[in-house]
Amino acid sequence: MTSPVIIENIYSNEELLRLKEILGNSENYNSKFYDNNTKRWMISSREMTEVFGKKLEPHVQKVFGDDSIEIAFAFYCIYDTPNSYLPEHKDRNACDYNVSYTLYQEKPWAFKINEIDYHGGENSGIFYSGTQDYHSRDVLGPTGNDRVEMIFFHFIPRDHWYNNHCEDVYPVGE
Repeated sequence: MTSPVIIENIYSNEELLRLKEILGNSENYNSKFYDNNTKRWMISSREMTEVFGKKLEPHVQKVFGDDSIEIAFAFYCIYDTPNSYLPEHKDRNACDYNVSYTLYQEKPWAFKINEIDYHGGENSGIFYSGTQDYHSRDVLGPTGNDRVEMIFFHFIPRDHWYNNHCEDVYPVGE
């Protein structure tokens, strides 16, 4: 198992502008729903996944030492209530390797991985194993943030069952 790694300044200024443009226009969304349990909006966008997830693949491959790792899917999440949080959990299915990417935050909001706090700034990603590592965030209220925007990128090895046995999922590029 690999210890979590933080990589700063993942995207260039031009890439960040494009990413914010995509996420700022609901016409680019494939789905949007409110998760009442975690008090967050969860939004998917094909371009966000295919373009920006693809750009992360070399970093994920290097961190985890596997050249076959590829993007599976991503969710843009908006936490904007004092009660927003992420319960402690391990992921299932196509979340072997994850990047918790911070798009926007006023102040650091600790991301707990196996009960250790990690702090990534804007335009940084915390790389960890979603299926092996317990991860969570405490409630947003005490942090001083009114809004935090995250993107959760999920990666799997090319030969993962998710790519080959899910009728309703098509790997990026097909």
